[in-house]
Parts: sequence; C-alpha cells; structure tokens
Amino acid sequence: MEKILVDFAFKSMQVSNPDGSIPLQITGCTEAPGPGETIAGTFPKSISMGSGGRMKAGMGNAPVNAKQFCIRIIFKADGPVLGRQNLVESTQLPFSIFLDKKGAGGNQFQLQVSCAPVAHGWSGTDTEFFMTLNTGTWYVADLVYDMDTLGLFIDGNIVSVHAFPSGQININAGKKDFFIGTWVDGNRNRFNGDIACFQWYSGIPLALETQLDERRSQAEWFISYKNNSIKKTLNLGARTKKYYFNGSSNGYIQEYQAGLIMYSPSIGTAFEMHGTIWTYYTNFTRKSELGYLISDEIHAGVSGARKNLFQKGGIYWSGGTGARAVTGQMYLDYEGHGEFKWIGLPNGEMQTISGGRQQSFQRARLYHKNNVGRAFEVHGSILNKYLATGATGKWGFPVSDETDIKNGSSVIGKMSEFEGSVIYWSGSTGAFEVHGDLLAEYKAMNGPLSNLGFPTSDESNTPGVGGAKHNTFQKGTMVWYGSKTSI
Repeated sequence: MEKILVDFAFKSMQVSNPDGSIPLQITGCTEAPGPGETIAGTFPKSISMGSGGRMKAGMGNAPVNAKQFCIRIIFKADGPVLGRQNLVESTQLPFSIFLDKKGAGGNQFQLQVSCAPVAHGWSGTDTEFFMTLNTGTWYVADLVYDMDTLGLFIDGNIVSVHAFPSGQININAGKKDFFIGTWVDGNRNRFNGDIACFQWYSGIPLALETQLDERRSQAEWFISYKNNSIKKTLNLGARTKKYYFNGSSNGYIQEYQAGLIMYSPSIGTAFEMHGTIWTYYTNFTRKSELGYLISDEIHAGVSGARKNLFQKGGIYWSGGTGARAVTGQMYLDYEGHGEFKWIGLPNGEMQTISGGRQQSFQRARLYHKNNVGRAFEVHGSILNKYLATGATGKWGFPVSDETDIKNGSSVIGKMSEFEGSVIYWSGSTGAFEVHGDLLAEYKAMNGPLSNLGFPTSDESNTPGVGGAKHNTFQKGTMVWYGSKTSI
C-alpha cells in the first residue's frame, strides 16, 4: 500500500505538506496560473521558476522507501529547451527527473527519469522515441521504481521501462534534501517553466504499479535488463531509435550507436551483438535464414575468432576471414561437429547451386543437397580433385564427410563418397576418382584393401579399344568393355 510522504500543491508561495511538515524553501519564484483539472486532481495555481527560481526541502524523519517509490510532478515548460533542465533531484534517494533537448532543441523536448542502483550507477529511460512533448503544455509525470524496474509515466500512462539485474538502491542517511527546479547545488540545470504539484510516495499507487508489472513480460524490459548487465564491460552507447519487431528474425531489436540487443519471446532472454559481426548482420539480406539471436558474441572454436549464434545459423568472424554467415543444415552440421575445427572458418558466402548449396571455408567446402538431412564437407586433395573434374555438375553432391581408410588400426588413406563417384587418396598416390561399374567392382573387391591398392588414375578411355574405359591402380588395372560383366 502506498503512503504519501510529500504532498505539495503550489497554491501560494508558502508550500508544505497539508499538516505543515516538510516546508519548502522557495527563492526567486512567482505565482502563476495552474493547469486546472488534471488526472491527479485540480490545480488552479502554480509557481513559475522564472530565470532564477529555486526550491529546496528536507525530508526530515520521513520513512523513505528505497525499494518501491513514486515521484510525481505536474509541470509546464516555457521557451526552447536547449539542454538539461532539472525538475527534481534528491541527495537522500538517488533519483532525478529532468528535461533535455529533442534533436536540435526548441519547442519540443524529451523527459528523462533516472536513478542509481548500487551495482549500476545512474541510468534510466526517456520519452525520446516514444512520444513528443511540447513547451507550453501541462504534463503529469511519474517516476516509479519497483525493486528492479524504473518506469516513466506521462498523464497516468506508462511510456517506457528500464530494468536492472541488481536493483538495490541505498539511502544516503547523511543527506535528506531534495531540490525542485535545479540540480542539487541549487544553481545548475535550471528549469524554465511552472510547477503545480509535487508528490513523493513510499510504495506505488496501484494504477501505476499494475501497468509497470505488465511491462515485465515485454521486450523493452528484457532489452534494458540485458543492456545494464553488460554495460560495465561492453558499452553499446545511446539508443538510435525505438525498439521494433523484426519479422525476418522473429525478434525485437533495439539498435544502439555501437551494436544491438535482440529479444525473442520464444527464448525469453535478450542477447547482444556488436563490432564487425553487427555491421555484417546489419547489411545481411537473408536475416530470415538466421532467425533470432541465441547467444552474445562469444569465442569461436578457432583461436582468436568470434561468433554470434542464432536460431538457424551463426555469424563467424576472424581478422583473416572477416564476418560470414553459415545457415540452415550447413550451420547445424558445422556447429554440431565443433565447427569442424579442421576445416576452419567460413571465408565465402553461401552460394545456391543446382540442387542445393555450397560454401567455402578456410580449408574445405560444405555442400548440402536440397531436402537431405545432412551437409557434408570435402577438403584437401580430394576437394581439389572434385573441383577439377566437375564437382556437383559431374559427380553430384557428397554423401559422406572425408573418412579414414584403415588397414587394421593403421590409417592408410582417405576417401569421400559422392552421388556418382568415390574419390580416394593416399600419400603415395594422390587423389583419384572411380565411378560407375568400375567403382562397383572395385568396392566388391574391398577397394584399397584389395590386391589392387589405391587408384593411380581417374577413369579414362582405353587406347585402341573403342568404347572401353579403365582405371589404373597401384597393383593393376581395371578395364570396362561396356558392361559390368565385361570387367
């Protein structure tokens, strides 16, 4: 239940609580007309701060609540707002409400609310991207703090929230003053305008608390919580626009000067992106292939490399390769195999080819055929042979990663299988392809473990024998005369 500690109605130059407690010291101000009827009551009069007005009061022994409180002020700004103008600030409980310029400044302004939890220092939110405030207009502004969440209200409606991972606010027992219309030195950041009412609550009025609680499940709460959790080690700078829902990523995005934070209800937490990966993502045209963020920028499997992971892909960066995205099935198999550390980082963009996709990496290529539940890598001498002899256009897609050929426990060579051939490699022979009936027969003989050993040539025409084909091997030759039975 809320309890009002300070209840100032500016009806004259003598202002205090209705019971006479907490008198307000007023200097350099004049009486002025008030707003009349507002959502907080009727106020026929106000006090104009003029060019040199100041107000100060002490809280005395009032039971200040640092966990839940509400600060309300009814004000009208006059003239152009070209910089910070304080409405109220306290030395006992670290909170502040102030105006600041909007854009180049002038007859429009933004209102900011701020407080200083122990773990985070001064931080808050504002109206900048949410609504336009105008000089010459009366507003009822509320700063509401509830355990770990700061809310800004205008005329009884919530505008923005700001969440803290650690919300403890300490009361300064040695200082009990609050200042209206200036900073806490009573001089700087003067407010130019009129004030009709000031109230300080211990606890929160129910109508405001209900709205604040509803925001705890919305994107802005999670985004601001994340920003405060990383700010000491990664300062993304100021917001550059209002947060928005991005349909391609299925997430809410808040853009900052040096990065972004994304939140998706599907995962229930927010993640950051910055640096070169953020720049790459901003210009990436296939965001739907990545989906929403599921990690901050973290170490990649290769020393010195970094990555951000997404629902359906990842962006990987190193100084040598730059930032590249890996998506879809290729991403699942790349990441699922510990980033295939032996093939390195992506150094080219994914390419659509007939029947599927391919992507180059530092020491390999990944291939994925449409509607096949696995992507496969090809690398080294086998990849060179595959590319030199026609790749997918000749042999189709790989159907295996490169695998060892063993004689007992000893590795004697390597092989990669494709839809239309197998390429074998050994240190003494190099890489050669075998396909068709010759491949079927070679496999039936136990391949490289047979008496033939490894192939020493690709399949080629047999000289002097029309239509015949052959492969040479370490210990023999296989010749095809038109059918498998003729081998």
